[in-house]
Amino acid sequence: QQVAYDYEKTVREAKCGVYVATSTIPNAGKGIYMGVTVPGKDFTSISQYPVLPVVDFPAGVAWDARDYVWFGNTYETEYEAGSQGHVEVMVVNHGALANFHPGLVNFHPGKTFFSPLLDLRIDPGAGAFSDYADFSFLSQHEVKAGEEVFI
Repeated sequence: QQVAYDYEKTVREAKCGVYVATSTIPNAGKGIYMGVTVPGKDFTSISQYPVLPVVDFPAGVAWDARDYVWFGNTYETEYEAGSQGHVEVMVVNHGALANFHPGLVNFHPGKTFFSPLLDLRIDPGAGAFSDYADFSFLSQHEVKAGEEVFI
């Protein structure tokens, strides 16, 4: 309990809990890095991110965010589209910038909380905000300040 309290206190006092910089993976663009040390397993990556379902976007269509969307079933959003539909998600802010490398994974996706307010099929305005909130990455082990986040 004391470790969790100390970590939360450090995060609250930090001027920079996570930051964006060039990835350590060549030609991978940007990545996110920890600004504070994560003391062990199952600690959050500091920020909580909204998850935005992208419903029935045609496969193969080029758009700027194509490299920043993930499979919807990972975040339990697969029912946002009808039975024949397809859902991808965009994890906003730093969440979209986390890179993947199978040998370097140090965080995994946490639970996404579904809190519906409007029905996508009948309510005008549905989709203007996210029903999925409080998503965060959870540490696999200790991650030192300055290390890149890999999921």
